[in-house]
Amino acid sequence: MIPLYWQYLDKVERFQRIEPCQFFMGVPKWQETLWENWPYNARPNPAWRQDELYHSVSITRPFYVDRFLTTVYDFRRFVDATGYRTTAETDRLHNGAWGWGQRVGDELANDQYWNGGGNVLQIDNHLAIVNGLYYGFAERSGLFWHNVQWTYDCFGHTAFYRQQEDHPLVCVTRMDASAYLAWYNETFGPFYEPFLGFRPTFRLPTEAENECFSRGGSFYIYPWGDDLESAIRYANVADEALRILANYDWVRYFQFNPMAQAGSRKPFYLFTSPVGAFEPNNYGLYDVVGNVAEMVADVYKPDYGLGEDYNGEIVIDPRRDPNDEEMNNCNTLYVCKGGAWCGGPAASRLAHRVRRAANFRSDYLGFRICFDVPEGFQQ
Repeated sequence: MIPLYWQYLDKVERFQRIEPCQFFMGVPKWQETLWENWPYNARPNPAWRQDELYHSVSITRPFYVDRFLTTVYDFRRFVDATGYRTTAETDRLHNGAWGWGQRVGDELANDQYWNGGGNVLQIDNHLAIVNGLYYGFAERSGLFWHNVQWTYDCFGHTAFYRQQEDHPLVCVTRMDASAYLAWYNETFGPFYEPFLGFRPTFRLPTEAENECFSRGGSFYIYPWGDDLESAIRYANVADEALRILANYDWVRYFQFNPMAQAGSRKPFYLFTSPVGAFEPNNYGLYDVVGNVAEMVADVYKPDYGLGEDYNGEIVIDPRRDPNDEEMNNCNTLYVCKGGAWCGGPAASRLAHRVRRAANFRSDYLGFRICFDVPEGFQQ
């Protein structure tokens, strides 16, 4: 059977229409109470929860969103057509991307989290030690979007896991996403126009739009509900298989083992997986949690930029675009959503939000695209 992604390739049905809606973003008090019964390694960091102010949001206009994350193949067509080279390939100071694997030499001595702009966001004290070898995230010279491969120690044997064409694109920056979107608009805007009745302008979703379509009309912690066990069907996340086989021993992971639960999940994947390999959410969208985290359009602001004066009113079509100074600063922090293959229960929550610099790139960060329905357009 042809995998879903290839069935939808270059078809307008690849994009799902999302109707105007009102929903809640952030974390309500009842969820915090529920977490107290979770295993310790699943509970969200209190510092994260302080940045997830519970508030009501209204999306007033319909839009379309890609059912799938942008893939290696999608980006390859862009590069083949234009000769484009990514930030990771052209950055002389940091030639490569942030990725998981064995850590050696200066990486252990520095033990710092690189944000893509040369600044330290936090100290990374999370290292797994297996057979005398250190494993963790580090800056990987020569790690580019087209050669992503993880090497790990599997029961004393060196093993390899390489991305395929229908895996989500990684190791790209926000600038790379912008270049891709410019080409995609020029190439596929006219292509889709006869099917839609208007020429779409493709873009990154806002943070609010992302949480809207990821929730799929639900108010749960995850797209599937509040339980941890169902992740085995819906999301490519950090689990027992990753911990056991790939030395991912320090992360807060989901405590299920797809190797031992045949039939409960599609063939398990240690790192990224083909888009659409897991069950969709209520809106028919795939990988809204897990696989790779997703860039969104908004500049990061604590508590969504609402501040201490927020009085509970409905926030209409929130969007935090960068100002001129932020636009021209590669260290400007933007929001990323959706967890990833390396994300545990806390990082995979729908409300979870992280911040990364504009030129940050890693083996767990990608994007998906969307476009607006023109105001007043009637189908």
